[in-house]
Amino acid sequence: MKKTCSNCRWWREGNESDKAYHGQDSGDCACPKFRYVGNIEHVINSDELGYWDTESYSAGFVTGKEFGCVHFQKKA
Repeated sequence: MKKTCSNCRWWREGNESDKAYHGQDSGDCACPKFRYVGNIEHVINSDELGYWDTESYSAGFVTGKEFGCVHFQKKA
């Protein structure tokens, strides 16, 4: 098994709105080890993680389903 987001307990596939904006392979990660670090373009590749913020009111990120991570934990 590949240790990628699509197989990890922390990753959740994006809803239709997320997919329309970030791409069909996008989702988000609930792993508490990730922190906001800056802005990037809104479209990500399948193996990337992308951060954003909204005028300092909120921040978040998306991951592609093939992004690999050292915090991987197999889905139950």
